[in-house]
Amino acid sequence: MAYRSEEEEKKFEIWLWHRRLGHASFGYLKKLFPSLFGMSDISSFRCDICELAKSHHTSFPLILNKSSLPFMVKHSDLWGPSKVPTLSGSHWFLCLMKTKNEVNLFQNFHKVIETQYNAKVRVLRSDNGGEYHNSDLQKYLEGHGIIHQTTCSNTPQQNGVAKRKNRHLLEVVCASLIAAKMSISYWGEAITSVAYLINQVSSNSIDFQTPLQALTNVVVAPTVPNIPPRVFGCVAFVHLHKHQRTKLTSRALQCVFVGYALHKKGSMLPSSNLTNVYYNGCGKKPIGCRWIYTVKYKADGSIESFKVRLVAKGYTQTYGIDYTETFAPVAKINTVRLYEEVYMNLPPGCMVSETQCQKVCKLKKSLYGLKQSPREWLGRFTKSMRAFSYRQSNLDHILFLKKQHGKITALIVYVDDMVVTGNDPKERKTLQNYLSREFEMKDLGPLKYFLGIEVSQSSETGMPGCQPVDTPIEEGLKLCVEPNQVSIDKGKYQRLVGRLMYLAHTRPDLAYALSVVSQYMHNLGEQHMNAVMRILRYLKNAPGKGILFTKNVDYQSIEVYTDVDWAGAVDDRRSTSGYFTFVGGNLVTWKSKKQNVVARSSAEAEFRGMAFGLCEALWLRLLLQNLGYLSRQPIRLFCDNKAACDIAHNPVQHDRTKHVEVNRFFIKEKFDQKINWPISSPKLSQDKCSQNF
Repeated sequence: MAYRSEEEEKKFEIWLWHRRLGHASFGYLKKLFPSLFGMSDISSFRCDICELAKSHHTSFPLILNKSSLPFMVKHSDLWGPSKVPTLSGSHWFLCLMKTKNEVNLFQNFHKVIETQYNAKVRVLRSDNGGEYHNSDLQKYLEGHGIIHQTTCSNTPQQNGVAKRKNRHLLEVVCASLIAAKMSISYWGEAITSVAYLINQVSSNSIDFQTPLQALTNVVVAPTVPNIPPRVFGCVAFVHLHKHQRTKLTSRALQCVFVGYALHKKGSMLPSSNLTNVYYNGCGKKPIGCRWIYTVKYKADGSIESFKVRLVAKGYTQTYGIDYTETFAPVAKINTVRLYEEVYMNLPPGCMVSETQCQKVCKLKKSLYGLKQSPREWLGRFTKSMRAFSYRQSNLDHILFLKKQHGKITALIVYVDDMVVTGNDPKERKTLQNYLSREFEMKDLGPLKYFLGIEVSQSSETGMPGCQPVDTPIEEGLKLCVEPNQVSIDKGKYQRLVGRLMYLAHTRPDLAYALSVVSQYMHNLGEQHMNAVMRILRYLKNAPGKGILFTKNVDYQSIEVYTDVDWAGAVDDRRSTSGYFTFVGGNLVTWKSKKQNVVARSSAEAEFRGMAFGLCEALWLRLLLQNLGYLSRQPIRLFCDNKAACDIAHNPVQHDRTKHVEVNRFFIKEKFDQKINWPISSPKLSQDKCSQNF
């Protein structure tokens, strides 16, 4: 059995503290732990990782950078962009501001200095980078009498304090990542950990005090940080309480140590006054909850942020006890009052004692996952919008309108996403400020990305495709349920079709093909999967297609193009109806859907299709009137079946049209009121919604 001498044991502990404190210098360690070094010379300690991470040129001559009071001169420098983003998608780090156009963090930092330390920032010193030439930042600095000093071109030495601190941070980060053999993508976690350590350990430049001691004028003997430091990237074990495990499962959770808690909000639960905690003696059955982890993406596909949300297990609620009314046009969340009394278990991972495990949360507001949350949210939001003189549209309850001085402002809300538009910029800004006071919200600027749809004024993209095809569905293809067909992966088929159906919000050319393949979600074979794969190959042929909207059009002009694939479904011989609607020449809505009954003739099927498209056009006409565009022109209804158009124009009853009387009288009534005008047309682009062209 091998033993180490006392001297070897001390050297081992010195090396351990060297790694624990982020590869701190051995000179510092000798002052911190003189008993470990004894008579040993620090020159005998040489760290290869420090040589790799901290190698640098001889420093430039020092410039007078000291101030007589803390925070009197604030140095700042932006580092980046990093070729490898952090796990949260960041490419930069900065002392005061997170991004180039974000000033509120400096304002918050300034307020903390004034209130907590009774200090004044007199000078902000930075380089001449464009991120500091921000009108909002300059106005804030001028309003508080802060002088902004910038360096001359190509003279970074004038801002040497900030740049030297950046180098210090990066050296320790580099050493920590190399020693832990961790991916570079963890540099964001490493740099926050290193910043914490640097503020907690002593510095030669301030008489061997820690920065926090020097800041508060409290001088004590040098000690290790308050939180026992651990080596970055080491294996850590988190103890699991009894309610988090069983007798035969692990009593700890293995993880990797990546930093120290910096009192950053992890969720909205503690800060939104959402719950009260009681002992579970209230006679109510608590519902469960769980954490949902999601990744938010930008319009270009890159990661914007990682989000975590606590949701209630609403499927365990009982009607009449935990909830009553639930319906709402949209589903949203939390900052609304609950009318029912709902109790919830403590969130998973909540570190509490064994006694506290018997406690439950009484919800004071609606939470994600509750069955009544959508209705509660819509009521709360509607009440706020009406209080601000906005009117809820009767045609679409998620649309709110305000008209004043001949101008109009519209807001549409879907879950927690909102879009504000209109021709009154002042009112849009006022509405934004009002909503910011009423709810926690984030302004994303001009519309670029909404519900997975990218919006841009112009775009040029190109992607090489593999075996592209020119049509989304094979010509003459008739899908059906075949006897003894080979079963395939149903889950994969359903996921692909679901994603493609969402893509059809901006790709009308996919409407008919998707209406066909979506009919076999639960009874599919190889031929159905091949049809879906052909749609993907079609998308490879032109991945950048979208919808083009022209400005300043005639909003009184509404056109509808309808067409039908008569008896196209092999399984039940039902027809597929399709329509396109145009407002002022801009394609607005479209649909492809199988009819509910079997049509005995092509004229009957086309007539049902005309009624299908006319209903959509009438709704659009009323919506435009809501927006202030009163249409006096009749709706132009195009159909490529002459017999169906003749029936619409001819008021005489025919035996062959008795079974479509309701649709015939509906179209005739609108025709007599000069609301629509049926037009017989040759086969046009409406075929894309009804036939495998």
